[in-house]
Order: sequence, then C-alpha cells, then structure tokens
Amino acid sequence: MLENAVINGVSRGLFADVEGIVFGQSAPVLPLEIGIPLHWMGRLSDEATLSLIYSAADLTVVPSRQENLPQTAIEAQACGCPVVAFNTGGIPDAVSDRETGYLARAFDTDDLAFGISWVLADEVRHARLSSAARERALQLWSPEVVVKKYLAVYEQAIAEAMH
Repeated sequence: MLENAVINGVSRGLFADVEGIVFGQSAPVLPLEIGIPLHWMGRLSDEATLSLIYSAADLTVVPSRQENLPQTAIEAQACGCPVVAFNTGGIPDAVSDRETGYLARAFDTDDLAFGISWVLADEVRHARLSSAARERALQLWSPEVVVKKYLAVYEQAIAEAMH
C-alpha cells in the first residue's frame, strides 16, 4: 500500500497524463502497477522538498487505514493541495469532505478511486478545493493559531495549579 502519494493531472482527457509521486517509503522490490507511472522518492524529511512536491501536485492521496491526525494531509492542504483519503480515524478532522478534498468510505478502494477522479475531473472544482484547503489550513494550523492555543492550555494549567 502506498504511504503517501501526490498526483498530477487536472482535466487532461481521461487522465492520460496523470503521474504519481510516492514518498514515505522506497520502491517495492516487485513493481507496483496501478495504471499510471509512479516516481518513488523514499523518505523525505526536509520541509522545502515536501513543500515543493505538495505545491506542484494537483492532489494528495492519504490511503491510511489508521491515522490519528495525518500530518501529510495537513501539510498538503497548507500548500493548497486537496486531499483524498479514507473516512476513518482522525482523518475527518484533517480533511473536510468535498470542501478541501474527498473522504472515501472507509477501506473502499473503489470510492477512493472515485474521489481521485472527482477532484481531478473539474478544473473549477479543483481550484475551489485548493483554495479552501489552503484557507482551512491557515485557520486551523498556522503557527499563530497553534501557539495561541498552546499558551491558553499552559495558562489554564498554571491557574489550576495555583488553586
């Protein structure tokens, strides 16, 4: 199973020009044939490379079966990249269905494939999803927002410890 994949190819016929970039793992010993060319990037940890990949992609697929709050989905949306993932675990906290991406029925690979096509099939919808993904990421996970929330928690803990 792919750990993380980003896909390029908005509205190009029947997606003939779609290619996938896989990161988070090395290429398997036996080639994986899913009908599109795949480029295996291995493990990536520098923010600049990840940001470039997400920003260049038309879509990020997070096919995790168990995930608390997938950093990949958050990072992708921060770069304005819609996310398609299974509706399970904490993923719905990261992806807003049909607003910042598509949440497929849990473990339903046909619905996941539908979600990929749904995001890529319409340029206007894709642009709306991209914009909403970026805006939501800024509203929920920007450093300014997160730091204020941490400070509030610490201040509450200190206040309670003083009583």
